[in-house]
Amino acid sequence: MYAVRNSDNHLVCMLDEVTGTVEIRTKGCITLIERMPDGKFKINNIKKAA
Repeated sequence: MYAVRNSDNHLVCMLDEVTGTVEIRTKGCITLIERMPDGKFKINNIKKAA
């Protein structure tokens, strides 16, 4: 996984260079963005348990 950071050095997202999956974590939610073989994107939103 590759860490993507903004100009303030804050973590924006994680990028899996092999699968192309982008993982964004904010305030107890995880968003996974995956590129499918047909070129479309699959977006999963996961709420972390408290």
